[in-house]
Amino acid sequence: MLRKILKHDMRTMARSAVPMFIASGIISVVCCAMLYFTFSFAEEADTFWGAMLIVSSFYGMGIMAIMIMSFIVSVMTALRYYKSLFTDEGYLNMVLPVKTTDMFNAKLLSTLIWTVLSVVVAAVCCLISVFVPTILYDTEVMNSLLVGISELITFFFGNEQTLSLATVLSTVSVIVNAVESVLIIVTAITIGSVVMKKNKVFGSIIFYFVISFIQQNIIGIFEMIIEGILGAANENGYIIALVFNILISIAISVAMYIVNYYILNRKFNIE
Repeated sequence: MLRKILKHDMRTMARSAVPMFIASGIISVVCCAMLYFTFSFAEEADTFWGAMLIVSSFYGMGIMAIMIMSFIVSVMTALRYYKSLFTDEGYLNMVLPVKTTDMFNAKLLSTLIWTVLSVVVAAVCCLISVFVPTILYDTEVMNSLLVGISELITFFFGNEQTLSLATVLSTVSVIVNAVESVLIIVTAITIGSVVMKKNKVFGSIIFYFVISFIQQNIIGIFEMIIEGILGAANENGYIIALVFNILISIAISVAMYIVNYYILNRKFNIE
């Protein structure tokens, strides 16, 4: 049943999200063309500034459009979770012969998948818009940039083992933080919809800021404790901070999951 609910939610979201992803890809290609031709105009001083002024304006709007569409998809995933549980559609879902765990897990996975996809698509489109024209125009510029970044990273971390560990931990941290962020949004919607039954959307927004404020303070307190114990100049401070960040994010995510499960399983009441 979990698979069926997840499949239904994924298909429902795909009808709106996929066209936006395709539009983002088309815009990134157009941005690539604009930036590439701007490089070409740069060879002629007389036309460079006029070309830059015109193209950069459209280029900036294109990048902004990609980011806006990513944000819209993220909002739509949150609204999908809200509508499927706390509106009239929720009545139909809650009468299905489905366990609360399966219902919540399906909604959570769908929200997480589409939110992550929206961020990944936007990031890829923006990177393509910047790096592809640069590589096509002059590979030496890109090679110099990559060498500079590599030297800076090596200098910061000191050796390859530390760099590899930092890379792995950073990747894990990004994944864990993404799950945590989605769980915070979902928890805010759940609490806000149950507590403020007549103003569910407003309640969800209020609780989102409340939960985020508490989360930031918890992280801030732990960071101060770590810095106080280890000292700001500790050579492994970044690695240790990453480990604690991952552990704290996991703890907060587990707490948010338990809160959602308890409310949906024990206190759920659609009016």
